Amino acid sequence: MQLPDAFVLNMKSLLGEAGFFQYLESFNKKPEQGLRLNTLKVPSDFDLSVLPIGEKIPWCKDAYYVNGGQPGLSPYHEAGLYYLQDPSAMSAVAVLSPLPGENILDLCAAPGGKSTQIAIAMQGKGILFSNEINPSRAQILSRNIERMGIQNAVVMNEHPEHLVSAFPSFFDRILVDAPCSGEGMFRKDPGAISEWDENAPSRCAERQLLILESAVKMLKDGGTLVYSTCTFNATENENVVSAFCRAHPEMHVSDFELPGAGISENGSLHLYPHVIRGEGHFLAKMVKEGSASSFSVKTTRSRIILPDFVPEVYKDYPLGQKKDLIFAWPKTLSADTEGALLKLKVLRQGLHLASQKGKTPEPDHALAMALTPDDYPHIDISEEDAVNYIKGEVLHTDSNCRGWVLICYHGISMGWGKCVDHVIKNHYPKGLRRR
Repeated sequence: MQLPDAFVLNMKSLLGEAGFFQYLESFNKKPEQGLRLNTLKVPSDFDLSVLPIGEKIPWCKDAYYVNGGQPGLSPYHEAGLYYLQDPSAMSAVAVLSPLPGENILDLCAAPGGKSTQIAIAMQGKGILFSNEINPSRAQILSRNIERMGIQNAVVMNEHPEHLVSAFPSFFDRILVDAPCSGEGMFRKDPGAISEWDENAPSRCAERQLLILESAVKMLKDGGTLVYSTCTFNATENENVVSAFCRAHPEMHVSDFELPGAGISENGSLHLYPHVIRGEGHFLAKMVKEGSASSFSVKTTRSRIILPDFVPEVYKDYPLGQKKDLIFAWPKTLSADTEGALLKLKVLRQGLHLASQKGKTPEPDHALAMALTPDDYPHIDISEEDAVNYIKGEVLHTDSNCRGWVLICYHGISMGWGKCVDHVIKNHYPKGLRRR
């Protein structure tokens, strides 16, 4: 593997000769993959031994190194039991330390690994705003939010500058996992090497500073901002943080400890693939001067009549309707924030509940993914049927059920079926089906 000369010189300056050769040796090792459990969906009695997992990832709760197998092809993956992610990428949310009840922004969120990790830590309380500027990547983000059964997320497809007027000094915590030159991808994706050139870091740094300029305007006094990249050079990392803090004296770096990876220096920490089990990451934590202010909530209550198949609990949520789609906004959404969101490109408004198909409403797939077997009449299916269900095939049952049923695999919801005379018509979304 031929690494660019400019990159080699930079890595030697960062790591020294001995450290650089240890870094090179890491290319002879297989890239690591992590499996992060979705505790919003995993049953309390779930047997983890059925998953191909090994040691725990030290800096992320409920996360494990993948030990063989193809967990991305399992029905458990489609059911949202877990998210597959580079272990080092899980570190950014660990440093962010999200709490239930907060307003949190993931500003560069696709494909959704960090957003889903934040949402799990929030335990369904507060509001997660996940934004992605690229339209096609924003669709992937929205699908992953849906797959993991997340109810309190708003997914947006906006330029960061457009969000500032809608959310001035609004967020308790903001994550900027910035677009970067991707030097941490070289081992996993050799194609990233050919896309890199010696001017890439400076080009990326300009964009990264612009994104941070938008982020700081949306951060509350006393709020936390975590900046991360999957690259190694100082131009995009320490230099960006220094330039940003010079321009914003109200922002101060804050040191942290990442279990299993070390303690930051001047608020920053590098993860390298020859030191930790992962592809590598850069992390910086900053806090905005001032005291955190309380957030007053004035929720709206819509007169929308919900179909009978929507559980009663959602009548207590602020409801909305867009064309034929009925949805439940996150519970603490204020009337002012709802109004601001109407001016933005919003792909997912909290939890999608139902849509009108002709004259008859049908439950949305997102609702199924957010429910548990205790919430709705359900049928638990075998592994063979789960695979067939994902393909879109008709299922059969001995049950005398009629109407909408929640399809579950080992107690984990997968989607909807409609039961008539022991036949279950498949309502798994056509766009998600496997051939």
